[in-house]
Amino acid sequence: MALPALLSAQKSAYRHYYRGAMYYGEGRYGQAEGQFQQAVAQLPGNFHFTTAYGLALSRNGQHEKGRQMLQQAAGYVTPKDPEYNTKMAARHFFFGMANLYQNRAGQAVAPIKRAIALQEKMDGDGRKLSIYYNALGYAAVLNQGEGSHKSAGIAPHFHVHKRDLVRAAALFEQSLRYDATNAVALHNYRMLADTLGLEMAPFVVRADSVARKRLLEPVFNEMPAKIDRTLQLGDFEEVLFLVDISGSMVMEKVVCLNQDRFDVMKEMALYLTERIPPSTRLGLATIGGDCEKTPMKWMAAGSISHAEMKQELRFLFPDGTTPLLTMLVKAPELLSPSDSVRKSIFLISDGENVCRIGGLDICEWAAGLAGRNITIHVLTFLDAGLENTGAFAEYTCLADHTGGKIVYIDNYHCSTELFDFNLLETCRLTLPTLQRSDCWGSAAKELWSIFPE
Repeated sequence: MALPALLSAQKSAYRHYYRGAMYYGEGRYGQAEGQFQQAVAQLPGNFHFTTAYGLALSRNGQHEKGRQMLQQAAGYVTPKDPEYNTKMAARHFFFGMANLYQNRAGQAVAPIKRAIALQEKMDGDGRKLSIYYNALGYAAVLNQGEGSHKSAGIAPHFHVHKRDLVRAAALFEQSLRYDATNAVALHNYRMLADTLGLEMAPFVVRADSVARKRLLEPVFNEMPAKIDRTLQLGDFEEVLFLVDISGSMVMEKVVCLNQDRFDVMKEMALYLTERIPPSTRLGLATIGGDCEKTPMKWMAAGSISHAEMKQELRFLFPDGTTPLLTMLVKAPELLSPSDSVRKSIFLISDGENVCRIGGLDICEWAAGLAGRNITIHVLTFLDAGLENTGAFAEYTCLADHTGGKIVYIDNYHCSTELFDFNLLETCRLTLPTLQRSDCWGSAAKELWSIFPE
């Protein structure tokens, strides 16, 4: 495919990928597979699209083809890729998941362990490692050989010994140490703790109590604090806040706070500004007005102090529509031209681009930033649902091409969630039913039965 045609296909491919991810999360695996297949056809060579397609094929029973796609994805990543180890860890994990989908728990253990080793060696991403360890615990319980046992009047089932359940409980505990909010790991841990009569680890009890309190008493500061930990804006030498001041930001509310998006946006930006190191050069640009209008604020990184930045944010007011592409294309002029300077554009918005520049697409523009050391992070007030496919396709293009992240706000629970480019969030496996077994007589006192779904 020629380069212009390739670039023009990108946004369509990302739309298919986004729809596929939504369908997959809803359990509509056949439709997800079709969307991923179209994404791969339109943009071959994309690691995320190929692994998603491979996982969907495996989930739908096409195990060999799924494994081939996952193997093929490895060829789309080179050691020069800054996310090489992260991607390879995800690929190993998906190989493990493909084996679990094929009821080959024993063969799932090794690739999941490789994924854990890679991820722990790199950055110790707690959310990912929690999912990995939960899957490993699940595999440890289900790794009970081939075939199911049948007894008179009892449904087909597998047998599992106490030692396997104890080992799995330790893995679920480790999952919770990495992310105490992992509800599925907590469920699995509680099930085994109750089954075995184990005393729950104190940190799990405390974490569960804190999580419940936050659900009942949302605290605004926890949202920007989590954004700060996720995006780590302080690691950059220059940060340009590119904020949406369009009219829709005041027309919609963050329900749990009973505040409009515009005020919440300003409060979050102020909070993050206070926590960015003084040595970081800050800039501010606005998205508003219309496609031809001069931005209300257009301040280069380093042209204002942190104190001046906070003052500018406090006195922003809403204006016009969402000329997102127009402002994005111009935004790099506010950053250092040096490719050795680590720079970030932090986009805060609640909408999809309404402007076009000579047919230029956001995906095309983002692809051109690869060598300029500019990372685009996105904070959006939009729900990650099918109704916002267009906007999230654009956000994904921006972040995927520049190594950035997308965070969206859960308007009803006062929380911020990371939108990933893969299907890790769908891989939170829940243990099937367990019950004591007497199939082997009274001599086998530490035996349980597993009834697969």
